[in-house]
Amino acid sequence: MSIDAPVGVEAQAVLDSFDRLDEPAKRDVLARLLIRVRDMEWPDVDDETLDQIAAESFAIYDREEAELEAANGEAD
Repeated sequence: MSIDAPVGVEAQAVLDSFDRLDEPAKRDVLARLLIRVRDMEWPDVDDETLDQIAAESFAIYDREEAELEAANGEAD
């Protein structure tokens, strides 16, 4: 599975609902999902996909950090 793969309608609905939750609820949902999926069988993930996931994760982190700094009036 690629991080660029299209998301099904039902999966997108779950993601949209998740996005509307506050931070404590998001952490609660994530913890419960991790418990539910720990015994699922997963396909092997190739290095390129892992690199894409890491790059996207860091880009999101950087964007959120920049937004927080901008909201707090901080500059580089």
